[in-house]
This record gives sequence, C-alpha cells and structure tokens, in this order.
Amino acid sequence: MARRRSEAQGNVPERVQHEPPCSACPVVLAYKNATTPNARTSASECSSMYRIVFKTLVFPALDRLNGTRIASVLKYLEETEHYSRRELLELQRQKLAKILSWTEAKARFYQEIWKQPGDRVRAASEYPELNGLPIIDKEDFRPRLAEFPLPAFS
Repeated sequence: MARRRSEAQGNVPERVQHEPPCSACPVVLAYKNATTPNARTSASECSSMYRIVFKTLVFPALDRLNGTRIASVLKYLEETEHYSRRELLELQRQKLAKILSWTEAKARFYQEIWKQPGDRVRAASEYPELNGLPIIDKEDFRPRLAEFPLPAFS
C-alpha cells in the first residue's frame, strides 16, 4: 500500500538491476546448448531434447517432491492421443462404468435417488449405463448438504 501511494505521488522507486547469469555457468551452458539451435542441431532436435529432459528428469522430480502424477499422466495422454474413434468410445465406456460402480458403492445419496420409484424425470442417453437415471436438481441436494462433499474418486 505504501509503495502505491509513493508511486502515485511521483516517487517511483528505482528498479533493481539484476546481473545477467554468468555465461560460463554449467547450468546456463547446458540450457543454451539444449534449447538453442546451431550449426549442429535443428530446432526440432532442441525441442526433442527439451521434451526428453522434462519427461525423464523434471516431471519425475516434481512428482516426488509434490506428490503429483505429472509423468504418469503425460505418458498416459501420449499413449491415448492417437486412439481411433472406436478406441476412444471404449475408453469412455470403461471410465463411465468405473465411475458408476464407485458412485453406487460409496455415495448413499445417489444410491437412494437411483432406487426411488419411477415418478422422477429420467435421463435419455445414448449410453445404456446412463439411460433411465433420474435427473437431479438443487432441491434434491439442499436437504442433504451434510452428506457432501463425497470422498474423492480415484
């Protein structure tokens, strides 16, 4: 707040000048060599090297430090990226079946709603697993807020 007032009054603080990194630093040299095309490397080779470094070193290190799954998710996405339409539909059906079975086993709210008599409005879906499930609105949730959030799906 004080900085903004002083700047508004015309007292602009001097900008701190940072020294550029030492050009002889091994990390800087390695980075420059890996990412800058030269007579021996093309731009695609640099991009490929950069990608390899991240996939084999950076992402696994971040996963260990932060408890994330970047490396495994990236691998999975690269594997499924070029699936055919048929393979993608099958993958969707597998994921849907997994979500529905988890929900049926873990979520009492949904267990009870799904088993209510047929006087509720039901969904029509091209997925047989979803066809006929009741459509849920806010009025269904409000009296049962204490049951949410549900435990995480994994």
